[in-house]
Amino acid sequence: MDREQKHSRDKGLRIKITGATVFLGLVLACGAGIGYFMEVGSTRLARAKSRSEQQAKTYHCPMHPNYTSDKPGNCPICGMNLVPIEEEADTKHKEGQAETAVPGRASIRISPKKRQALGVETVRVSRGPFIKTIRTVGRVAYAEPMISEVYAKFEGWVEKLYVNRTGDWVERGRPLFSVYSPELVATQQEFLLALNLQKTQGIGADALLKAARRKLAFFDIDLGQTRHLEATGQTSKTLLLCAPQSGFIVQKNVLEGKKVSKGESLYTIADISTVWVLADAHESDLPFVSLGQQAKISLSYYPSAAFSGRVAYIYPYLEPNTRTNKVRIEVKNADFKLKPDMYTNIELAANMGEQLIVPKSAVLDSGTRKVAFLDMGKGYFEPIELKTGLENDTSYAVLYGLKENDRVVDKAAFMVDSESSLKAGLGQMGAPSGHAGHTGH
Repeated sequence: MDREQKHSRDKGLRIKITGATVFLGLVLACGAGIGYFMEVGSTRLARAKSRSEQQAKTYHCPMHPNYTSDKPGNCPICGMNLVPIEEEADTKHKEGQAETAVPGRASIRISPKKRQALGVETVRVSRGPFIKTIRTVGRVAYAEPMISEVYAKFEGWVEKLYVNRTGDWVERGRPLFSVYSPELVATQQEFLLALNLQKTQGIGADALLKAARRKLAFFDIDLGQTRHLEATGQTSKTLLLCAPQSGFIVQKNVLEGKKVSKGESLYTIADISTVWVLADAHESDLPFVSLGQQAKISLSYYPSAAFSGRVAYIYPYLEPNTRTNKVRIEVKNADFKLKPDMYTNIELAANMGEQLIVPKSAVLDSGTRKVAFLDMGKGYFEPIELKTGLENDTSYAVLYGLKENDRVVDKAAFMVDSESSLKAGLGQMGAPSGHAGHTGH
C-alpha cells in the first residue's frame, strides 16, 4: 500500500513538472513571436515612413538651382548629385517665402557645403571717401600765349635767310633774315640827322632823336643794331629781323630774294615747353570738373610715359555735334614728348567726400531696381532693394537700403539671385519653401 501511494505521488509530481515546463516554453515562444512581429512591423513602418518622406522631398542641383526633381539622382547639366531642398530648412525660419521687400525674390538659406561649391563670399558695407573718376580723350594743341608770328611792317627784299627750315629751334634774339628796304634806309638817315642835331643843338634836339630811335624800334630793329648805327654814323643797306621768342619754326613763308609786303606773315614760332590739352567732357561729367583740378594724361602708344596737368579753363559752350564741353588742361612738356595734334587719354579724379560705399559686384541691377543680398547669419540671405547715387568704376554710393558694417554677397551674387528667384517661384506654386523672416533695413 505504501509503495502504491509513493508511486502515485511520483507520477503526479512528474506530470506537474512537465506541465510547468510546457507552459514556460509556450510563454517564451509567445514572447519571441511578439518581439519578432514588433520588430518586423517597426522596420516596415520605418521603411514606409522613409519612402513617404523621400516621395515628399524636392531635389535640385547645387550648381544649377533652377533644375528640380521629385526624386534623387544626378543633374543632367553637370552630373552633380541632386540634394533635397529640405536639407537647408531651419526650424527657426521659413525659407523661400515670396513675401519679401523685393518682388520676385525670396529669402534663402545656403548650407556651408553648398556655399563652398558656389563660391559665395560676402563683403562689408563701409563708409569712406568716394572718388569719382572721369575718363575722356583730348587733343594736344599749342598754348596760344607761347606762339609768335613775324610780320613785315615795311616793303622790301630778303637778302639772306639765317633760319631756312621749318621745324628748326631758334632762340630769342637770333637773326631770322636780312632785308633791304628803302623805308628802313630812310629811317636810318633820319636817326643820324637827329643824332647830329642833338650833338650841335644839345637838349633842344632830344625829342627828335628819341622819335627817330622809336621809329626803328617800331620796325622791329633791335637795340644792338641801333647802337651800332649810332656808333658808326653810317647807314646800312640791310638790317636784320630777329626772333621775338624762343621756339620751333612751325610755319615759314619767306625765301631768299623774295619781296615782302606790309602785313605779310613771314614766320610762325611756337614754344611747346608748355602745351594745352583740349579734353572733351560729356554733359553728365561737367558737375565733377572744376578749375585747378589735377589731370593725368597718357598716350595709348606710349604707355610708359605719364604726364600731369591742371584744368585751367572750362569753355562756356557745348559742341553741338558731340554734346561735349571743351576743357583746357595746361601741361608742362619740357622734353617735348607731347606734340600738337596728338590724341591723348585723360583721367580726372573728383573727391566727392564721405559716402556709404558698396562694391558694384554686390549689386544686381535689373534696370528697374537694384538688389543686394544681406547676410543675416547662420547661412540665411535676405534680398534688399537699394537706392544708389554716385558711381565709379568699382563702387556705388548707397543712399538707402543698407547701413554701415552690413555684410552683403559679393562673389556669386548672380547664383544667389537665381536661387532666390527659384525659391520665390516655388513658394508661389506651393512647393516646399523656407526662410523669409527678415524684411530689410
